Amino acid sequence: MDTKMGQVLNGAMNIAISIGHYPAEPGAKAHNGQHEYGLFAPVAGYLIRYLQEAGVRAWMVPAGKLGSKVDWVNGGIDGVAFDLAIEVHGNADADSDGPRMPEAHGCETFYCEGSEKGERYANVVQATMARRTGEYSRGAKSGTFYWLRKTHMPALLIEPAFIDELRGSSLVYDKPRTIARGISQGVISCLVES
Repeated sequence: MDTKMGQVLNGAMNIAISIGHYPAEPGAKAHNGQHEYGLFAPVAGYLIRYLQEAGVRAWMVPAGKLGSKVDWVNGGIDGVAFDLAIEVHGNADADSDGPRMPEAHGCETFYCEGSEKGERYANVVQATMARRTGEYSRGAKSGTFYWLRKTHMPALLIEPAFIDELRGSSLVYDKPRTIARGISQGVISCLVES
């Protein structure tokens, strides 16, 4: 770990990491047959590991329904509030493409409209994730998802790939470390520059 980074990040940041959906309702079905929740569990695990290695305090949000996860994040842990909340999801193409219509692909990152910090994190995380994974960048965008609106701190909803198409499903299954490294590097870059 870079000495400067370790000094800047030495426990100065608290981040909550959540996996989209939960075991009883595991989300979209991936091209390889696995569900979103299980497919992204390794990504979330590596993300926590890489953030902790950089001196960030990171916790996994307990599995549960969205409302209970948001309540847990808003409550903080051990009397300490979270500074950033990240949820990782798998994207899926909502329309039924015909045989000559390509499936949607790429990665994207959402932040709560009006959150300057959220927007800054989203732009940097999106750029580093796209660069590390080689995925087409769909950009950083404001969104009105419950996770983004209801958390009391800047929050990101990250969709590294469309899991209903072969390339995206394979990326998440085969390279969870690469995705996690891209996200963590983006977050760390923002922290070092602040």
